[in-house]
Amino acid sequence: MTPGERLLARLQRRTRDLSPELGAEIMKAGKKLVAGLSIDEVADIIASGNYERLFTEILNEALFNQAFADLQKMYFRQTMDNLDFFAKDYGISFGVLDPRVIEEIRRLDIKMATILKDDVREAVRRAVEVGLRNGVNPRTIAVGVRQNLMLTGPQTVWIDNFRRELEANSRKALQRSLGQGFFKKPDGSLGYRAGHAGGLGVSKRDMTMLDRVLGSDERLRPDQIDRLVEAYRKRMTAWHAESVARTATLDSLKNAQHLSTEQAIRDGILPADRMMSEWVSVGDSRVRDEHVAMDRSDPIPFGSMFTLPDGTQELIPGESTYGCRCAKRDFLGPRGQ
Repeated sequence: MTPGERLLARLQRRTRDLSPELGAEIMKAGKKLVAGLSIDEVADIIASGNYERLFTEILNEALFNQAFADLQKMYFRQTMDNLDFFAKDYGISFGVLDPRVIEEIRRLDIKMATILKDDVREAVRRAVEVGLRNGVNPRTIAVGVRQNLMLTGPQTVWIDNFRRELEANSRKALQRSLGQGFFKKPDGSLGYRAGHAGGLGVSKRDMTMLDRVLGSDERLRPDQIDRLVEAYRKRMTAWHAESVARTATLDSLKNAQHLSTEQAIRDGILPADRMMSEWVSVGDSRVRDEHVAMDRSDPIPFGSMFTLPDGTQELIPGESTYGCRCAKRDFLGPRGQ
């Protein structure tokens, strides 16, 4: 195993250890947001014709801050733990009052919160727009807003499409990732998508029923459709929380690694004039093309910016993209370099 592969494995192991706890806290924050929504108030605003009022009168910064308070505390603690995790490599430690630490935690916290807030706003807009376009009454739309609150905009559309496929008795519904990552391909074989959404999703028993019923003369009852759609919604909600948690955890780890190397240089443990960095990617089919091009490219002096093929510059791989699993390996270059 190369040094880069060892680093990636180390990051992935720690992400697997930490992200479930953070994902669970994101789910709790979502429930607090939902609890702060009154269906009657949401319905009245939708009926007024200006649903943007939802974001100033109900889903405002005060509600987000209240719902995210415990999540922010957990992320602070995890980021401090990650700093200690990498600092031990050099025999150093960080103080909670270190201004660089405070600023870094604040920046990462804002990034995670911004992702969640933007997703909530997009999901609400999409749910309202789809409901109005389909002629749904404001109160029913308001119920949908509460149900889809912690999803992305596209995920709200996937759920609506899933319901329509079930109502049409279409086997297209089986092509979705419904139960713990498994889905049925058109040829009848099983496919798999990473991310099991905490085990939530359509049960094996319901998968068997769908396989039997869809496309046949038999039809699903309305209550069965409602139950299946709700299971699919819960799956998407948990999946999204896990995705945000993984990204936030990796961001925390990669920044903690950079700060630790930087501090070791300040403390004279590492020679500033010899420290180099290289971009390391996971190397699978999910890696972005521009990040594949950066993999094991020419090393740069530590603290310099990586320049991607499109001209974008990043100090830490993936800091300007969502869900990036690439990393930066810092190492001691040859003397005289």
